[in-house]
Amino acid sequence: MNMIRHSIKLMAISHTWTLWSHLCVTYLVLALKDNTTLERGVLTGILRVSKDSMLSGLNNLETYTLLDEAYSSHFGFSETEVSALFKAKDLPTSMEEVRNWYNGYKVGNLVMYNPWSIISCINGSGRFDVYWVNTGNNDLIKQLLLSASDSIKRQFEQLMQNKALTVPVDKHIAFDLLDRDENSFMEFTFICWLF
Repeated sequence: MNMIRHSIKLMAISHTWTLWSHLCVTYLVLALKDNTTLERGVLTGILRVSKDSMLSGLNNLETYTLLDEAYSSHFGFSETEVSALFKAKDLPTSMEEVRNWYNGYKVGNLVMYNPWSIISCINGSGRFDVYWVNTGNNDLIKQLLLSASDSIKRQFEQLMQNKALTVPVDKHIAFDLLDRDENSFMEFTFICWLF
């Protein structure tokens, strides 16, 4: 999946989006829409599936984001689940230590934890580390940041200094709209920061 994500980012940067979207739609229509043996499918990612552009061949899609409470308990592991996972592997740890390393993120009214970090920690016999570092590619963020306005760059600097930042977030932002306006970059950053 990381290879696919990396390919999408490179294609978006190099403007081969049309080819990718055609291949993606063909695959998804075959796998999800025309597949008589599949009752339901779930697509996950950091950006919204744009039903009215790239994936117009797929209908009946529902999109739930970290801003929606409907499935908030499914966007990671809860603190209760994290504790249970450590206990199931007989790994002594405290939630305070987990919070210090992985901080959790707010989804609806719940604090959730990134599954990759928690599973990697448990698989590493409870050794805390920064497991997410090399799980993806930052080329798209670099490209967007290099072409961002001074205002966006100042906001990004605030984030890097762990300062709070309040920005409007449009949960309908789609991958192909990232370079259209200033808010798109911050919305993308908001979504990526959590994962």
